[in-house]
Amino acid sequence: MTARGTAGQRRLVLAPDAPLAKDQTTLAMAGEFAVLEAASDPVFDHWTTALRRNAGAAAAAFVVDDGSRRLVRSACTNSGATGRVIELPVDESFEDYLLGLALACGGTKARLLSAAAPVTVGEQLVGHVGMADHGRPAWTADDLEALHDIAIAMATELALRMATKEAERIQRLVTAHDKVHDMIARAVPLGDVLAEVCNAIEQSDPSLVPSVLQFECRCRLFAP
Repeated sequence: MTARGTAGQRRLVLAPDAPLAKDQTTLAMAGEFAVLEAASDPVFDHWTTALRRNAGAAAAAFVVDDGSRRLVRSACTNSGATGRVIELPVDESFEDYLLGLALACGGTKARLLSAAAPVTVGEQLVGHVGMADHGRPAWTADDLEALHDIAIAMATELALRMATKEAERIQRLVTAHDKVHDMIARAVPLGDVLAEVCNAIEQSDPSLVPSVLQFECRCRLFAP
């Protein structure tokens, strides 16, 4: 546990940040949850609300970092969940965002306090969950334990979602594989079979653009 702060603000982090997710599958899935879902998530809203309530904080939030963007997936104050996803500006830290939420709830800059914990999946950092308050000198041990437990709960939820998506992806690949073999068995024209192969590749990874080249043996040239 480390702590540091200034005269007007205090920051408490439960543990050093793990390295930002380098595993490409983890990064891609974290990015999918962060970028493609424009609405807030009721599951994450439940956890941030529980954290704010259990710690008696003014605000709590959960941010996902996909390596290129930082999106607040859930945030709540004493008025309830905000119900929207926002992207943090490059020059705004997650701590600043939390303190801003607490300040908007009636705090003063001289007595703001925040704490954050990393959310990791497979030892890869995918985001942070944090809380902020005003008018208290420090967090209690129970407050920090609640933050730690919520970080674990969110990491578990993300891991389950990622595992589900990976299982769905594998199932699509198996289905496509079976379909191609069935087409070959029915003597479907080669062009149709190759088109289905390309379609399966695109569905498996939209970032790929498959193509088929024909090699002309006599002139030793490739042609689409």
